[in-house]
Amino acid sequence: MSTLSPDLVRIRDIEPGWRFGSVFDVRRSEIDGFGHVSHRAHIAWCEEARNAYFEALGQLPFHAERPGPVLKEVGFTYEKSLCAGREVVVTARVAWLRNTSFRMEFAAWSDGLVGRGHAICIWFRNSTNALVTLPDELRIAMIQTDHAQDIRGRTSEA
Repeated sequence: MSTLSPDLVRIRDIEPGWRFGSVFDVRRSEIDGFGHVSHRAHIAWCEEARNAYFEALGQLPFHAERPGPVLKEVGFTYEKSLCAGREVVVTARVAWLRNTSFRMEFAAWSDGLVGRGHAICIWFRNSTNALVTLPDELRIAMIQTDHAQDIRGRTSEA
């Protein structure tokens, strides 16, 4: 994941408010029987963008003894289809944070908006099967990077 360059924002017609993005080339293996990108590819791109986002914030590598994000919910809404041979930029940001959970937003761009996705993640330690409070340094980085809202106490957790 990298900070989006002004040229990439202009070329792919990315709307304001996105700071990070990952670039992917649509491969033939990502094309479904109708000749456009399969839903699996969009979700995989979001996952890769999410991991790159955490790498940029110094959180990787994740492993069973170290807490990290686990998906609670994921979704993607499509605006237009993509075909093989196209370049797509998937942007990622954190919208809000609670004590142990947060919402990431994603958008795919190729000559304008292709679709929007989201993931509700919980901060989780696999080895103990337990929710873990988001570390303060990570919370601060998400707020500073994305202007994410800290909504602890406003709604039920995870």
